Formats: sequence, C-alpha cells, structure tokens
Amino acid sequence: MPYKIFEPTCFRNELKRILNKFSKAKEEIQQQIKKLSNNPKQGSVIPGFSGYEVRKIRIGIRKYNLSKRKGLRLIFLVKENKVVLCHIYRKSDYKSEAEELNKTKESLGQILKELFNGV
Repeated sequence: MPYKIFEPTCFRNELKRILNKFSKAKEEIQQQIKKLSNNPKQGSVIPGFSGYEVRKIRIGIRKYNLSKRKGLRLIFLVKENKVVLCHIYRKSDYKSEAEELNKTKESLGQILKELFNGV
C-alpha cells in the first residue's frame, strides 16, 4: 500500500524557489517524490530527531548536468503510513552539514505546528 505524501506550505515555498532556478527539474523531483510513496525507506536516516524518522535523499538533475552529489537534497519525515516532505534545497546553498541540520530542524518545527494546528 503506497504511503500518503504531505507537502506542507513551507515545503511548497522552497520547491517554488528551487523551480525558479531549475525550471526543467520539475519532472525529476516529481518522480523522486512518487518513488517515496512506494518506498519511504530510501535515503539515509538523519540522526538527532528523537521520536521521528527523518531521512534525506539526493536528487540529480540531468538537464542541468548536476549529479546526485552536487544536486538537490530532499528531507522528509516518515510516520506510520505517511511521508511528510520537510525541506528541499541545493547542496551548495549551505556551507556545512550543521547549517543544513539547523534549517531542517527549523522546517520540521514549522511543519509540526502546521500539522497540529490544522493549517
């Protein structure tokens, strides 16, 4: 049974920003998100989110010659039969993993507020 995908407002805003830079990447991003609904255990687990299974996958953008290593990162939360998309960004947007982690924690906080406040 496929997992249900949730795209909170903050994620949709980040996705719009990415698509403004990489308009031809829409199809590849959508394919990765669709794959998540069938296999949410892909990617690596990000430690430090007690009680939550937060994962990261890498997305290459062939039309811009960006490999998975230099391309996009998609952070998502897996809970029961749901996948909540948390954060999408280009790897070069951040100088360090610590900076990435802080932004992910900030995004997750906003998402949890949105989900529990019924927005």
